[in-house]
Amino acid sequence: MSNDISELNGAGQEIESIPVPLNYDIIRLFSEGLYRSPQKAIEELVTNGYDADATRVHILLPEQPEDKASIDDPLWVIDDGHGMDVEGFHQLWRVAESNKIQVQTLPDGRAPIGQFGIGKLAAYVLAWKLTHLSCVNGRLLLTAMNFRDVTGRLRPNSSPVQVSLREVDEATAKGYLQEIKDRDSEAWGLMFDNKMRAATWTAAALTDFKDLYNRLGTGRLRWVLSTGLPLHTNFSVSLNGMPIKSSKENLKEIEKIDIQEELPGVGKICGTARIHERPLTSGKSEQFGRSNGFFVRVRKRVINLEDELFGVQQPNHAAWSRFVLEVDADGLRDHLLSSREGVRDSQVVHVLRLRLLEIFNRCRTAYEEWRRRENEQLDLAGLLSDRPSVYVTEPLFRSVRTTVESGSDSFYVETPRDLEEEDRSQWLDTYQGQLSEKPLRQTKFVKHGPNAPAFRYYPDRHSIEV
Repeated sequence: MSNDISELNGAGQEIESIPVPLNYDIIRLFSEGLYRSPQKAIEELVTNGYDADATRVHILLPEQPEDKASIDDPLWVIDDGHGMDVEGFHQLWRVAESNKIQVQTLPDGRAPIGQFGIGKLAAYVLAWKLTHLSCVNGRLLLTAMNFRDVTGRLRPNSSPVQVSLREVDEATAKGYLQEIKDRDSEAWGLMFDNKMRAATWTAAALTDFKDLYNRLGTGRLRWVLSTGLPLHTNFSVSLNGMPIKSSKENLKEIEKIDIQEELPGVGKICGTARIHERPLTSGKSEQFGRSNGFFVRVRKRVINLEDELFGVQQPNHAAWSRFVLEVDADGLRDHLLSSREGVRDSQVVHVLRLRLLEIFNRCRTAYEEWRRRENEQLDLAGLLSDRPSVYVTEPLFRSVRTTVESGSDSFYVETPRDLEEEDRSQWLDTYQGQLSEKPLRQTKFVKHGPNAPAFRYYPDRHSIEV
């Protein structure tokens, strides 16, 4: 049985006191206005780990008693990012000030997701107390914030809230974090196991929960995280000890090619190429990074995040939007630009480009054959059957998706107007599944004025008014 996390907040030796110039109005404005669902708030905490260049983030929800409001155990978010030293903890509590704006790419080539320095307050909508324990250079540093201490307005010349920055030893930290070892051995390992431990890490604990936490659903959270994960980067998330897979990993494959070969000058390359029935270029994760194209890695780091073509001439678009190729090519190390965000033109790089294009063309051929088989079903009987052609469903879905994701009205498509941004992807997934069964269930002829559209489609009812 682990010790009460609140007792950890007073453990160890105080190093200094950090001034936090916050007031209740600021955190309420920034936090409650931005994070209206508990799932989105937790997603923001995961984003903090991503922007800290983490490769792993572990989320542990409190084990639920019958009365959720009586939860005493913490909600943990643990990552193996760069951690926080003394200056890092000072930066943590500088609200609306962030060094992410100046950072265009992280050390592994990622583009940072967060900005403005207010994501840290996502915890405020869920809980009154937030504890951070971070390991940098072998030191375990700790702060604890009780948001109840931040009340009223910060008047001119008034004293800011002070947060104690403390240093604890590893034995003490292990005692208070024991429940993590029991529930998620990998999370425990990255912190304390001599064989698995990360050089730097951070564990954030939320306690003393607010009413919004009672709206948190584990299944819903898993879906939000699966749709929001940046694909094809060295980054993974687990929830309660179970890995979260991107929702796009469930897309049906038309063809998969395993790559394992030697190329002249390049050396050994290995990876996989896939082409899917549906486009990869949709969904929330596109806000964070692309999902299709070539992903070339040198020593496990993607070197062409901003160049999906890797210098190859634009291929067939219909197939390209469904195609992804990941390949490790460590032989390109001597051909990297000084920024390590691309390669110099050379004969060696040219050889690799030609090979990647050949692999794409194999996948494109498989895709075109699949489309040909689909086209053979495009007759009147097929249109009226329960097995509609992709030539009907895909243009229809693209129109609806464009309208929903833009959040604006369409002259010809009537989509739900009360969808929150975080609910759009789930609504589209549900609609797409229903669309594949029967795209049109009702056609009505109605009388409208001369300025009305000739027809209007209602995707929630799968009906058309003409």
